[in-house]
Amino acid sequence: MAFQPKSYRKFMVASASAALVGTAVAPAVSAATAAEDFTDVSEDTRHYEHINALYDMGVVSGYGDGTFGPDNNLKRSEAAEMVFTARGLNANADATMTFEDVPPRIEEEIATLYQEEIFDGYSEVKFGPDMELNRAEMAKIVIEAFDLQKEDGEYEDAPFSDLKDTKLYPYINAVYALDIADGYEDGEFGVHDNILRKDFSKMLHNAWKIWNEDAELTVSEVGQVKDPLNSGVYAVEIKRDALQEATLEGEVTTETEVSLDVDGETVELSYNEDRDSFRNQDITGYTMEELNNAVVDYEPEMEIGKGIEVGTVAEVEGQVVDIGVASLKGVQISLENLQSAEDTVTTESDVSLMVDGETVELEYLEDEDTFRNAQISGYTEDQLAEATVVVK
Repeated sequence: MAFQPKSYRKFMVASASAALVGTAVAPAVSAATAAEDFTDVSEDTRHYEHINALYDMGVVSGYGDGTFGPDNNLKRSEAAEMVFTARGLNANADATMTFEDVPPRIEEEIATLYQEEIFDGYSEVKFGPDMELNRAEMAKIVIEAFDLQKEDGEYEDAPFSDLKDTKLYPYINAVYALDIADGYEDGEFGVHDNILRKDFSKMLHNAWKIWNEDAELTVSEVGQVKDPLNSGVYAVEIKRDALQEATLEGEVTTETEVSLDVDGETVELSYNEDRDSFRNQDITGYTMEELNNAVVDYEPEMEIGKGIEVGTVAEVEGQVVDIGVASLKGVQISLENLQSAEDTVTTESDVSLMVDGETVELEYLEDEDTFRNAQISGYTEDQLAEATVVVK
């Protein structure tokens, strides 16, 4: 299924440096796309969709010369700031560390990450802010940053020939199993290779999506709970603009259905036109604390014109076939499977694949009741299986 969780997180940049990745401060939400704002980024850039998503959320920015540097190696300080913002952390002034080489402008952020056990140093006094990270180290960072390691044991070994060349292999197993990152066509993960900024953008965004899907938006974050008569009859109100502000994708409209999950029980809210809010003024049987901690359940409307991501080819049970002619490959996805993932799909829908930032169109075949393209070249079977299916 597409990443369309019912609960969304809005990234709020906690400090001026929180979205720094280079020398320029990014806004909390960018006014334009990464392709428009960076001279060295286009929609054809590898992993563009991930770069643009993080840029739109204020997680990444570029250098003072208007470039993003997608092919540059990533420094530890840059990765730390990106992770700090992606996690929505607030700088803890009381957090302590013993590193002596951290720039003053990010001391609180690094101390907070250290306290959260997301980043550590090379010694008690050395953090190494300008040292470049390799792919194995980044696997460890994203797994620990979003708490994605299995509680009941490690993931199975990934099929990389250089897997055991690093003691960090359990984290590589995790990013592979969770489809956060893959390896090279030669069968290696590249454990000691420096990670590029564009590649880390993919890893960070994929890890964040898994973490955010489990995140829960509570009433206390977007609404109010009141007991106007002090009688144990509570009123809950969530302003529509507050819910929209907390929504990363889609639009909260007057028709949006909003409810609360209070310890497994559902409380419906109704839209009030005069107050432009979702309300219920007659709630009993719960405490104010329980209502403040209730999960807000809603489905924003997605704009069909921009396309809906319904998952990867593998997730919608599509088929990737080696045609056997001039390295051509074919992809076909049944209409039934697409409709299972997104019920608005019809035979008239435009269906395409996003493969490493590039678009591959599929055509509907009435006889087979599938969307298909049998003339795809330049990609491996794994790349096509992991391609994102977009429906318009």
